[in-house]
Amino acid sequence: NKWWPVRIIYLTMFIYAVSFTIVITNLYPYLRTLNSDVDKAFYGWVVTAFSIGQFFSAPLFGLWYHYRNAREVFIFSIILSTLVNIIYAYAYLFSPTVALYVILLTGFLIGFAFGSASVMRAFIATATTEKER
Repeated sequence: NKWWPVRIIYLTMFIYAVSFTIVITNLYPYLRTLNSDVDKAFYGWVVTAFSIGQFFSAPLFGLWYHYRNAREVFIFSIILSTLVNIIYAYAYLFSPTVALYVILLTGFLIGFAFGSASVMRAFIATATTEKER
């Protein structure tokens, strides 16, 4: 049945969107609990790191999808985003200065994992007819 992969992709994209919304909403207060000296400029860099990660990964995932298959891209991005979200949640275990850079790195890596969204959309476009979309 061709609809199972499409439904799984929809669910994955929904989880990514909810995850991004939760993280962005709570990011600045979380940064302040990690290091009270953090300013809004650093918050801006963390948000920017997400977009930079997507910028670099989208074409790489596109090439991977073109030469291999979508399943590998999806599995890799789901595993990466899960691991990075765990690191994000436990950033408080680091010293206050290191914790900020851990958050900056996780922002980049989450964006990198979310770069697979373009492959997900391409897969849905190839797996369905125009009338089904």
